[in-house]
Order: sequence, then C-alpha cells, then structure tokens
Amino acid sequence: MTKVFISYSRESQEAVNALAEDVRDASHDPWFDEKLTGGQRWWDSILEQIRVCDAFFYALTPDSLESEACRREYRYADQLGKPLVPVRLSEQVKLEYLPNALSVVHCVDYWVLGSKIAYKSLVVRQLMSGKEATVYVVRRGDETLCAKVYKEATERSFRQAVDYTENRKVRNSRQARAMAKGTRFGRQATEAAWQSAEVDALYRLAAAGVRVPKPHSFGDGVLLMDLVADDDGNSAPRIHDVEFTPDEARVQHASLLREVVRMLCAGVVHGDLSEFNILMGADGPVIIDLPQAVDAAGNNHASRMLLRDVANLRTFFGRFAADLLDTDYGNEIWSLFRWGALHPDVVLTGRFEADTTVVDLGSVVRVIDDAREEEAARRLRMQAAG
Repeated sequence: MTKVFISYSRESQEAVNALAEDVRDASHDPWFDEKLTGGQRWWDSILEQIRVCDAFFYALTPDSLESEACRREYRYADQLGKPLVPVRLSEQVKLEYLPNALSVVHCVDYWVLGSKIAYKSLVVRQLMSGKEATVYVVRRGDETLCAKVYKEATERSFRQAVDYTENRKVRNSRQARAMAKGTRFGRQATEAAWQSAEVDALYRLAAAGVRVPKPHSFGDGVLLMDLVADDDGNSAPRIHDVEFTPDEARVQHASLLREVVRMLCAGVVHGDLSEFNILMGADGPVIIDLPQAVDAAGNNHASRMLLRDVANLRTFFGRFAADLLDTDYGNEIWSLFRWGALHPDVVLTGRFEADTTVVDLGSVVRVIDDAREEEAARRLRMQAAG
C-alpha cells in the first residue's frame, strides 16, 4: 500500500478531506496533518511522515503556494527524492508560476476532475493532452489503467461536426432542435453525444474482437479503459514514432486492414484513422480515439471516410514498403461491404476494378414513373371504394 503525504493549507481542508478519501478508496494510505498545531515537536512529526512516505502530494491553492510551511515540506520531500505530485485544487493556481521542483512534473487538475476521481483511481501522471481530451495514467487497486477526461469542444468546425454526426440518434425532438439551433443546452447535448459516440463504439468494437482499448466505465465526462502498454510495460508509442522494416510494415499494414474489416463488419467506420491514433502495443497495434466514429450504413459520408482511413494506412506504411502504394484496399473493402460479401476472414487482394458499365438513365426514369402511376391508381381505387 502506497503511503501518500498530503501537504496543504488550512483554507483547503474540505477539499483535502475529499482528496484523502479518494486516495484511500484507491487502496492507498494518505496522511495529512488535520490539526495544524505548530511548534517544534509538531514540525518533527511532519518531517518524519515525509521521510516514511512513498509519494508527496502538494495540494495547490493560492494559500498553500504562499505558505512557508508547505514550501518547506515540498523542498524537504524533493531533497529526499520523493515522487512529487502537484494536485491543483483551484483554477486560480497558474501552472507557469509553480516552484521549480514542481514545474517539471505533470499536474493533476483535481478541481477539474473532482468527483470524476470517484472511479476510485489514483492519478499517476498525465499521458497526453489534446484539443478534445486529457489522458491520464491511473492506478485502481493493482491495475494500471487509462482515464480520458473530455474537454468541451471549441476547435472542431461545423462542417466536421455535420459530417461525423449525421444520423446519430438523439434523445428527443427537443434535444434535436436545441442541437440544431446551437443553444447552450444544445451545445451541451452535442458534446455529450460526441463523447458517448466514442464510448458506444469502444464497447461495440471490443465485443466484435477489434483491437481497441477495453472500456471499463464512463461517467461525468471521464472514460476509464485499459492502458495500452509496450514490451516493457510502459505506455505504448504511436506507430508514427516507430520505424519498420519493409517486411514489418507489410505485416502491420495487413494486420490493421483486418481490424478495419472487423470494424466495418460491426457497422463502424473510424473516420479519422491514421498513424497518430494507432498505438504499437506489446502484442500488436491498437486503434484509439473514436469520438468521430460513424455508422457505416447510416452515414452518407461513411464510404469517403473509409477510403480515407485506408489511404492513410497505405501512405504511412508505404514509406517503409513502397509496393503498398500501388494497392487499392479501400475500394475493394467498401465494394465487398456494399454487396454484402464482407466478413472478418475475407481474403483481400489489394486490387479493385471499378464498374464502368454505362447506366441506362432512361430505363431508371421509366421505372420510377411507372411506380408513381401505379401508386396514383391505387389511391384512386381507395377513394372510389370509400
């Protein structure tokens, strides 16, 4: 059990109580001075607790940063080589003004996470931060997991939103109208739908055997899922950061095409697949980042997105194996899907010949006209019978 020392100022007592409870629920042993009495004997006991702790949490507030006692505590912990974990309890704390020993450490935004740490997980470190979310490595009991904390979307264009959200179901007509008008409630509903799309896709794809991180839970804008690790147990790199031999590139390209096929058989198109959202795990590539996933049958842009996803794989792996650049797996896969011939074990060739048969538009129009006339005659018969 990890012993955690929490350094704080009196003004943040309530928040520290909650933080300590979350740390305790994560099967760790928190300690903080609840009395704050003062005196030499008190100070000696504080130093002893720092000496025996396994990790030092600095509860950051404007008051704790001004507190001489807190500053002495973190300096002592730093001298002892204790792992330093700054935990921001107030948005008024500006990270650029942190003391040197803390400024080089990833900061846990507890004021943002708040009840979200109720997943009973202890944040270990920040893994990455992007436009849509911040990802943390967390501990839950003996497990090391990944927590994706969604941000409000402010940088996606309307065009992108329309393309990706077409045909997504909403709760009711009021919600749909609000989302269309862009009201405050509508924006909140849009963001909730965007987040739940990734969660739904992950559960759906994991059940279909697609190589995605296994989801554990979702709530309050936080998705808890498996951490994809490399051979050494560290967080896996993106394939963008990995060098491949020509043979390795062909193997991994073929492996990812199988995952694309499995996804499409499950009715899902990633929509933004590239070397930047595929991780090279210990047992092979794992596909991540699915908030833009679309329904293959219900979205008119699905074919274009599928072709782009496959083209991105071809372009990336073609850097290592140039023969891949002459393939056309995207059109082959979509054609098989369109004609109901796609299945997870399908054998792909990488070749595709477009149907160049000239369409007889005149015959199509005549069929439509015949159908209209038949429907009009049926209505007349019904009126006469009535």
